[in-house]
Amino acid sequence: MGKTCTELFAGIDCTIIGNADDVAEGIAYRSDRVQPGDAFFCIVGFTTDGHSFAQDAIDRGAKVLVVERKVYLADATDVTEVVVKDTRKAMAVAAANFYDHPSKDLSLVGITGTNGKTTTTYLVEHIAKVAGKRTGVIGTVGVRMGGVSEKSAHTTPESPDLQQLFARMRDERCDTVAMEVSSHALDLERTWGTTFAVTAFSNLTQDHLDYHHTFEAYFEAKARLFSKDYPARRVICIDDKWGKELLRRCSVAEDNVVTTGFDPSAQIHPVDVQYAPTHTTVTLDVRGSRLTFDYPLVGKFNVENVMCAFGIGLQLGFSADVIVEALEEAPQIPGRLERVDAEHTGNV
Repeated sequence: MGKTCTELFAGIDCTIIGNADDVAEGIAYRSDRVQPGDAFFCIVGFTTDGHSFAQDAIDRGAKVLVVERKVYLADATDVTEVVVKDTRKAMAVAAANFYDHPSKDLSLVGITGTNGKTTTTYLVEHIAKVAGKRTGVIGTVGVRMGGVSEKSAHTTPESPDLQQLFARMRDERCDTVAMEVSSHALDLERTWGTTFAVTAFSNLTQDHLDYHHTFEAYFEAKARLFSKDYPARRVICIDDKWGKELLRRCSVAEDNVVTTGFDPSAQIHPVDVQYAPTHTTVTLDVRGSRLTFDYPLVGKFNVENVMCAFGIGLQLGFSADVIVEALEEAPQIPGRLERVDAEHTGNV
């Protein structure tokens, strides 16, 4: 399923030095994983520069080198070089091109924020299943495709791995896919070139400042998912100042937004909440209609997650009745205040 350089780099500002009809049989960003015929992207990292591994990639059979500066290698006479401004961003677009833009064939939900992403993805998956859809999940605890789980190295995989996952989900006839989108992934362009149906924001609390350094930079990384770079329908929790700022920006852009939160001005907000050890009873005001139901999750934070998932369900076009039906039988989330039964032995 190889692509010519012309096809692979369509839409990318680049200079092709060599044969534009050369065919790349795959995409690699680690030289030790290069297969014969691959295009190797020289990624400039924080501690290493992929350009230093160009010769190793060639020795392993790379046919195309993608670089930010021309490399002069004696053994590269039969290798096509493609010079781009940003190899990370170019790799993301090239990966989407290579797999024929699979995210366009999915109803893809991207969920970002500090807390609640994992739980919300699983709730959205369950809502979509109850609505009769075939589903997928990508996130911290791994990947689920049609109910089958597998491990993942990152919350949001690197762009070639991500686009390959989307392609597999498309080929497995998945309709709706819920994905956690980390701030690192947005900053490192892993999702660039991806088409989202809905993007959702949960909250922002102190985290990852070792990477982003300031709260403002952390927020701006998350906010990219709600910019013109990623057009989509939006769901935004407005309980903190960061959600309110996102709402302001999306309102200026005239985006389709559903707001959630304990804030009574939110389109989805609780009127009454009764907490129990094994479940929660909530009355939600959903755009002026009041809905009361139980769901088998506990804690205030899960009220927030349920409201976010409710908003996403509406933005995906599911009816409130279907969403309530699904939430009433919500699954236990792996590793997230997961309830277990323990036999009492009587020993102390």
